[in-house]
Amino acid sequence: MTTLTTARGRPFALVWLSLILVPLAVVTATVTRLHKRHLSTLAADWSARGDRAYRAGLAGDAVDDFRSALVYARDDRAVRLKLARALVAAGRRAEARGYLLTLWEDEPGNGPVNLELGRVAARDGNVAEATRYYHAAIEGAWDSQAEQRRRESRLELVDYLVSAGDTARARPELIALSADIPEDVALRKTIASLLARVGQTASAQAAYEQILTAAPNDPEALSGAGEAAFRSGEYAAAARYLTRAIARGESSPDVRRDAATAQLVVDIDPAQRRLGSAARATRASRAFEAASARVTACLALHPESDDLHTLSSRVAGIAARAQQRSLNAHPDDLETVMETVFDVEMGTARTCGEPAGIDRALYLIARSRAAHQ
Repeated sequence: MTTLTTARGRPFALVWLSLILVPLAVVTATVTRLHKRHLSTLAADWSARGDRAYRAGLAGDAVDDFRSALVYARDDRAVRLKLARALVAAGRRAEARGYLLTLWEDEPGNGPVNLELGRVAARDGNVAEATRYYHAAIEGAWDSQAEQRRRESRLELVDYLVSAGDTARARPELIALSADIPEDVALRKTIASLLARVGQTASAQAAYEQILTAAPNDPEALSGAGEAAFRSGEYAAAARYLTRAIARGESSPDVRRDAATAQLVVDIDPAQRRLGSAARATRASRAFEAASARVTACLALHPESDDLHTLSSRVAGIAARAQQRSLNAHPDDLETVMETVFDVEMGTARTCGEPAGIDRALYLIARSRAAHQ
């Protein structure tokens, strides 16, 4: 039996088979490519829906959308990270931690993954673990804007530590953060505020004053510098800054109260520099009148207090010597009068609470004086 052949001797059946298989392979490849493209499109669509839901605060919907996206793109690490963030926002931290740890095992130096793990630990109240992950984010790899992302991560860590009351850990982080600050007024204000919150009032005041060199009328920087000065006991500077802040639109009741108190301290303290003996006598006599009224009012509320009775007796015993005319004639009595005033303000504050007005000013002077003795 004779086999059909082509002109070059190749079997005719093989030629026909190749003519069939080659187009079939092309079709298969095309279909596969189109299918993959379709899956990619579906994943992108679901991921975009998740992004919109997340931005709108619909964390539960975002979780469902990102899960749907992963059905079509199981290995997409970016979507897995988005899903973890949505789970955290939905309060499902245990699930989020599982996704994040899987991502972390593949890339332990990934900045965004470590940042999210730090946030989860922070929400769980695990300060040590949160700090460790935040540090890994600060030192980790970022796809873009690495320096800015690391700075933001450290800033977030500091804010968390301050909120958690762990100022001991927060202070060195703030020092590191303050070492290289860009010319960003908002960031500088945030750092100055954090310095004040951890008790670094002198550094906070200096930070606000640096802002004021470029923006001398910034009400937020003025009030921040004023409050820092107030906490440091620099009442003259506090009065200047806070008064300027109010003039520039600052309306906070605390700022207004502290501005008034700081000015009262400046106006009532007999120990202010460059005061003559007559002015000192006038201030001491006024302070004594305020303290006398304070102890009388406090004793009326707490007649059972032996300490208040003792203070009231001291006040009565030096009342004549505390008159302005007497103090002008006997300036050496001024120290005795002011010691009584300060003891009254401290004692009544313990029993009747921190005072207001001129008594608050005298109480702050007394407290500052006690701290320096």
